[in-house]
Amino acid sequence: MVKNKEMMKGLCTDFLGHASRWAKWVTLWVLACHLPLQAMSWFRPGTTLTEYALTPAETARLVRQAGWPADDPSTWMITVRNPLSGPITCREVQFFQKNPDAQVRVRVLQPPFYIPAGQSRNSLLTEVRKNEIRDWAMQCFCLKASREGSCEKLP
Repeated sequence: MVKNKEMMKGLCTDFLGHASRWAKWVTLWVLACHLPLQAMSWFRPGTTLTEYALTPAETARLVRQAGWPADDPSTWMITVRNPLSGPITCREVQFFQKNPDAQVRVRVLQPPFYIPAGQSRNSLLTEVRKNEIRDWAMQCFCLKASREGSCEKLP
């Protein structure tokens, strides 16, 4: 084993000592270009997944429970269970006010609500007053091969 290390060290030293500047740059360029090719996503086999909004049928399959605790009418709690075949991401919640003239309040979930397939997640939002809210909606997304396809797991 030591012989092989000494031989490789000698070859590298000989190359660096005797090769022209042009040969050194070409060698480095070839090595630098070759290594990242295997990590680039467009060289991997498989389908390309794109993030699409859940269809109404997929949204109806989500198990959602939301409400306010008895002791705090300004903190809104939500639990979402994902029965779909792939993970979903929810980024915002829209609150519809009781007052018909009021605009829809949008609360961004930070960090986004990431729910793996077959699991559930909980979240709390403060400053959502029970006496002001009529209804709510949440838009969620998942990765699909096509808009009509089913949610898929990451490769």
